[in-house]
Amino acid sequence: MFHEANAIEAMAINIRFSEPVGSLLMKKIISELEHSTSRAGLIDKRPLQGFQVNLANPGEVKPVASGAMAFQKTSLERDREGQVQSILASQIEAQATHFTYQTWRYSKWTSELATVLEILLSALKIATQSVALGSIRLEYLDRFYFEGEPSEAVVNNLLRADSGWIAPHVFEAPDLWHSHTGKFVDVAEDRRKLLLVNADFQDLTGPDPHLHGRRSLQLMTAAEERFADQGYEVTSESVESFLSSTLNDLHGKAITVFKEVMNNDFRIQQGLPHD
Repeated sequence: MFHEANAIEAMAINIRFSEPVGSLLMKKIISELEHSTSRAGLIDKRPLQGFQVNLANPGEVKPVASGAMAFQKTSLERDREGQVQSILASQIEAQATHFTYQTWRYSKWTSELATVLEILLSALKIATQSVALGSIRLEYLDRFYFEGEPSEAVVNNLLRADSGWIAPHVFEAPDLWHSHTGKFVDVAEDRRKLLLVNADFQDLTGPDPHLHGRRSLQLMTAAEERFADQGYEVTSESVESFLSSTLNDLHGKAITVFKEVMNNDFRIQQGLPHD
């Protein structure tokens, strides 16, 4: 597995609005996030630029200020050669169209949910005064790598051939492959859930000589609550309970799909899934 404790390379939560937040309100949101991210240890901030394309002059692209901001937390870690490196641990990206929380140091679900609520709740209360929610998405990226010769790597003992989430050809594929599947569930008039499983068999690249060239399985499992075109309106008083219950529900859906995808013996032996 990618880590000793679990296979999670990254986790992301994306909260998208039904329409962009206005520029004045966006300034208030950024100001609020400066306080909440600092308290949570995300002390580095980086403005995010947009781009303007001049249709009258093909090829001319200019960077423009977007009012968006990324708040980041880094950690110092030693690599296998003993060199100290600064590693991006977590990030909040705030744009007029969405908020995104990403972590590359996943601990456990209850801790991650508490962090998201601590950082984003006040900013969400400001945003939802003028815009509705368009979608809420939870995404896990798990990675497994094979320590032997790449040509000998197979996934038959890692993935279930009968899950329905993985294309059947991959279990006989002689080389690298992709399998991307998804479906809508719990369809209602005002919302529907989208479940996704993207599996990619690839060779790792990068500076780490221990992992470079290793054959790897990257498994993305996502659960997303999509609301109707007009979005879902929440009040300031109900944002916390609504976001918490929705994310817990998406977490449960993602865990269920993960269990359906993974070989049961391997999952139990390694103490998976994410809990």
